[in-house]
Amino acid sequence: MTRYTLKILPEDRIVEAREGQDLLSALVDSGLPIVQGCGGRGVCGRCEVEIINPAIGLALACQTPVDRDMVVYVPPETRVGHSSLDLARVWELEPVSADPTLFKGSIRPEAPVRHVALNLEVPNLDDNISDLDRIETAMRVHLNLTRDVDITLSPETVRRLPSVLRESDWRVFATADLAIEHCAHIFDVRPAANGPTLLGIAIDCGTTTLAASLVDLEQGKPIASAGCLNPQVRYGADVISRIIYAAQPEGMSNLQAAVVKGICRLCDKLLESANVEGLDIKAVAVAGNTTMMHLLHGVDPASIRREPYVPAFSRFPTIGAGELGLPIHPDAPVYSLPGVASYVGADISAGVLASGLADSEELTAFVDLGTNGEIVVGSREWMICCSASAGPCFEGGGIIRGCPAISGAIDKVTISSEGELEYSVIGGGKPMGICGSGLVDLVACLLEIGVLDRQGKFVHGSSPRLRETDWGASYILAEAGATANGTDIFLTEPDVANFIRAKAAIYAGLETAFELAGAKMSDARRVLVAGGMGGGISPRSAKVVGLFPALSDDRFKAVGNTSLLGAQLALISKPNLRRCKIIADSMTNVDLSVEPSYTERYSAALFLPHTDLAKFTQHSTLNTQQDLS
Repeated sequence: MTRYTLKILPEDRIVEAREGQDLLSALVDSGLPIVQGCGGRGVCGRCEVEIINPAIGLALACQTPVDRDMVVYVPPETRVGHSSLDLARVWELEPVSADPTLFKGSIRPEAPVRHVALNLEVPNLDDNISDLDRIETAMRVHLNLTRDVDITLSPETVRRLPSVLRESDWRVFATADLAIEHCAHIFDVRPAANGPTLLGIAIDCGTTTLAASLVDLEQGKPIASAGCLNPQVRYGADVISRIIYAAQPEGMSNLQAAVVKGICRLCDKLLESANVEGLDIKAVAVAGNTTMMHLLHGVDPASIRREPYVPAFSRFPTIGAGELGLPIHPDAPVYSLPGVASYVGADISAGVLASGLADSEELTAFVDLGTNGEIVVGSREWMICCSASAGPCFEGGGIIRGCPAISGAIDKVTISSEGELEYSVIGGGKPMGICGSGLVDLVACLLEIGVLDRQGKFVHGSSPRLRETDWGASYILAEAGATANGTDIFLTEPDVANFIRAKAAIYAGLETAFELAGAKMSDARRVLVAGGMGGGISPRSAKVVGLFPALSDDRFKAVGNTSLLGAQLALISKPNLRRCKIIADSMTNVDLSVEPSYTERYSAALFLPHTDLAKFTQHSTLNTQQDLS
């Protein structure tokens, strides 16, 4: 097979590509992380490169066949960033007990995995039962297990048992998984002198980002955290793009390998930061949306996007970490938290647990702003849930200068006393793009100062920062000289159109969920905002643009990454692990695609802030007579 040479600029790196291979896959195979918002279908425009030789110019890498040697310039905005997530800002990783108003359930450490110190009787001619029976008997006594509890040992533990018992003089630590009722599975036995702290890892497997925390299971506290972009973003920005890509040859294996590689990277960071060995990690709890859980476990997600939208599973069986190739104890149980439906996943079950909604006596709305906008409305008595197809713009996708909430992202925009726009950057320094919370602020500010009209169009001559770019009329928020990658950070009318569709989906979803619950949005005592952008979003800006209902600011509460917090709770508490299933089973899922009222509400919300300004009068400075025709 003919092979060609690619010279990649600006790093001046030489790689090889196969004849007939598309340029995107050749770049990705070379180790270069490229943004790919549509799974290689050529519709998102995110993988644009400049082909210098031959002099083709700008081209989409996914649509360009490699049929000769090439010199290719890959601009910064086409590359997936590697900045570490600013978890202290974006996600709340303090122990949940530190905020009793957030979580009111029991968090007494009672991990589903237990260490048990055993001082075994040395066998003799009068006491010559097998090593395995000796361990089982001692465990039954120490854990006060009745005869109906089945005790099992992993094959590898049985293989190691004779040497470990005799080399340790019959004093050992046994580790058992007690998550399943009437079952205790022993998967590790080691000398008592080597008995470590009982540790586990909680994982939020998000579409755009991965986050993990190392948890002391005996104290019930996270002791280290790490986060990164999900390596799957090179195959598509949203779950639908990835489901489509999964159907391609090797697509499924590529997607699973990518997310597992990202999780392994986080595990390595956690182990290094805490100076512990992989074998010391004895349990994992993972939460994520339904598609991400399928891709993590290598299960075909195709049925999720096909009517009647039935997933292969909502709760995956517990497996050993070695089956996923995680760099921890190979028999450590991996608990996959349960989901509800194709578009309401385990991240929402975990979020409802962590946010306290399932214990609330007041009518509460929970909104997870991510690639899909998942919504739960209810209280301890009942819960209705749904998913609004918002698209990836809240996580930086579909926005030309968008990026996730990582260091270097513009996360806040305000109007100065002189009427100019000012911004702040996560981590300080020069900006590299704008994340979801910054986008909400920016659209709100431009609407208020008259640069944007209610249809999301720029008002000609309204600002010297309005300029023509390759993407048409654009508002320049940060000049090239003031940015980290030397390119302007701007907003285009197509960006605004994407945002309007996303915010309309969320608002219409909220309205519909309340209607189906027989309530009004004004009845909500709390609106809990979760997700990567949840900690930074301004309730006022969200109301100005029509993303959230016009409730007083004190009713809104940012609860951060409740998917990760819920995974932590399940990891440290066996009752909470079981309660996640009860919560998932208790939620009534509504498919918005078959709700006629949702379609009507969505259409009405495709303006800034809405066609009905009366809904937002107290938060709007707009001319109520502005023509919407």
